[in-house]
Amino acid sequence: MKALGGDSGIDFKRKNIHVAETALKLQIWDTAGQEQFHTLRVIYFRGAQSFILVYDITNPASFEKNAVWMRDIKMKAGEEVEVVLLGNKCDKEDEREIAKERSGEGRY
Repeated sequence: MKALGGDSGIDFKRKNIHVAETALKLQIWDTAGQEQFHTLRVIYFRGAQSFILVYDITNPASFEKNAVWMRDIKMKAGEEVEVVLLGNKCDKEDEREIAKERSGEGRY
């Protein structure tokens, strides 16, 4: 993957891939949820076909922030966009603060 972003605080990677004879442009934007990138992130929502939102299973605040992301995604990218919600830090299951039932982990 080609890394871009430099010292901007955003980790951005881009890669062209082929899946079942379909060419796809994969872009991964890691803003670590930083609020200063809110305006920038919604600019790139248009035209996107799917999103992966990640939260820390040991940090309720990181989970709650996904409600804002979901609202922005649906408003800017459209209701038909696929969204996957993933809990990370699964190696810290004994510190889990977001119940699996509450998280709704999966596709929306």
